[in-house]
Amino acid sequence: MDESTEKSVEGRRALRGQRRRRRRFSSLCFFVAGLAFGSAFYLLRAHIALIGARPAPFLALVELMVVVFWMGARAETEIVALDEQLRALDAAALAARRRPRRLT
Repeated sequence: MDESTEKSVEGRRALRGQRRRRRRFSSLCFFVAGLAFGSAFYLLRAHIALIGARPAPFLALVELMVVVFWMGARAETEIVALDEQLRALDAAALAARRRPRRLT
């Protein structure tokens, strides 16, 4: 392998690792947001009087849910960008392989 191919392979490996980490982070964020949503829904349905007496913890739970969901959505956006970069590298590698080599 020549030097440019090795750099391309290392670049793809780094992008795949970053994509994998962002995907895990995104999944964790959505999981936590779902837990917060379920807890908020339960409190709203079963303990409405408790929420009326002390709304601050409930509002903090809702705020946590929104922030964590936003973080997960932001990570998903980064994953899409990483996918585009990987596709561009794949297309460049395919074009390099299809290019006829000179015999001189």
